[in-house]
Amino acid sequence: LCLLAGNGTPLWQEWTAGLAACSADGCLIAGAAGPSLTLFDRNATMIWQRDLPSAATALALFLDGKRVIVTDRFGKVYFYNADGTLRTTADTRGKPDDGIDALSTVGGIAISGKGEYVAVVSSRGLFYYTGTGGRLWALEGGSAGGTAVAVSGTGNEIAAGSDANVRLLNRTGATLWTHRCPRPVTALALSKDGSRVVFGLQDNTLTCFDREGEEIWTFTAGGWIRDIDMSQDSTRILAGSM
Repeated sequence: LCLLAGNGTPLWQEWTAGLAACSADGCLIAGAAGPSLTLFDRNATMIWQRDLPSAATALALFLDGKRVIVTDRFGKVYFYNADGTLRTTADTRGKPDDGIDALSTVGGIAISGKGEYVAVVSSRGLFYYTGTGGRLWALEGGSAGGTAVAVSGTGNEIAAGSDANVRLLNRTGATLWTHRCPRPVTALALSKDGSRVVFGLQDNTLTCFDREGEEIWTFTAGGWIRDIDMSQDSTRILAGSM
């Protein structure tokens, strides 16, 4: 696990993590290694550590550092306060009597700019929560095979990718548009104002759509797009490929 300054200067390289997240001011860093969730300060000092029932699959830290959200391989979502107390849990799985259909693999977590809303996409569907973990709505089935999710700064727009399509929804869960994809979505990003959706597919393409669902541009990389991020003013896009 490494922390670097904005100019690329390494500040420290300690501990181990397969997942990592950082607060906006760089003062808090969350790391997950297997079932262990740890919060560090900017000097690499461990603040607290918690163990999950199973390995962590997705991790997010509120920009202000007030809350940490992590999911495990059983499809449960854990909302931790900054002091390490478990505020609440949520479940993206189906009913136990659903058998194999009750399984849920989380594809990603996204948090609105002020932490008021949290989106979780999984193999069972798309789930929208308040920042404190209260479920607002769930769309199960339509986002089956969910692979990526992003939320605008206000939380008024949610973009979700799956094995079959990309969708843009509003805060109530209504679908604004759906774009069917020839290959599974591998990564996705949404601009702060919700006006641009950028997504990558297994066919090595990176495509940008506007809020109305119209294609703006497309780019072909040398491999699958594995991760995407966008600058606050939406003028720059960073994409990493295989």
